[in-house]
Amino acid sequence: MGAWGGNSAGGGFADLALRTITALIFGAVAMAGMLAGGPYFTLLIATLGAIMVYEWRMIALTMRDRAVAGFQVLAVVGATVMAHFGDMVSALAFLTAIAGAGAVADVILKRPYGWGLIGALYIGFGAICFVGLRGGSPEGLLVIFWVAL
Repeated sequence: MGAWGGNSAGGGFADLALRTITALIFGAVAMAGMLAGGPYFTLLIATLGAIMVYEWRMIALTMRDRAVAGFQVLAVVGATVMAHFGDMVSALAFLTAIAGAGAVADVILKRPYGWGLIGALYIGFGAICFVGLRGGSPEGLLVIFWVAL
């Protein structure tokens, strides 16, 4: 290992160019979604939320159970889409119900249920709030830019 975490043969910055290009591409996609707003922003947030909650489950529970992880992904994506249509109470209820169903599935399979449930609620609530903050107004765009920066 090199001093900066890379391998000693290529140095710590051997993949810096690839990481920079990837960051620029992802940044451009995120910026386009924020600027476009509406369903494009909701799609961006739902996609990011799904990836985050799936990764949370895979890291926190150290098991590769995609079927049960689907409950948490569905909870976050569904709640995000419901928030897009302005029904925040239903979005929170959906998030809680479906994430709770995933926790029940974990209990039935004799697996720890807390981390998957907490992750889905934590990430889902953030996704709902982001969609609610963005809304359709120019002020919402400014708030989202400020939060992102």
